[in-house]
Amino acid sequence: MDTILADLSAGEMILRIIRFVLAMLGMLSVIGIPVGVGMGIALLVMANNEPEDKNKKRKRIWGVICILAPFILLFISLIGNIITAVIDSNNF
Repeated sequence: MDTILADLSAGEMILRIIRFVLAMLGMLSVIGIPVGVGMGIALLVMANNEPEDKNKKRKRIWGVICILAPFILLFISLIGNIITAVIDSNNF
């Protein structure tokens, strides 16, 4: 194999795969922030316009989840990137 990946150890390869997954997770969360917040606000507004029943509570819960989910993914990606940077700086 005459590729860049041929001379990496198994640990470095795993670290690169983890970094790639964290980068994809970070990009997904950044793209998902406006979508999730918009959908969450729409669900909360729809829940406010309904009479009191099960669906109102369910829409409120899903609205809050839609608003918070991309930020939680971004936080997980940030923590993971910090951890992989610390591991990489120690050179195993």
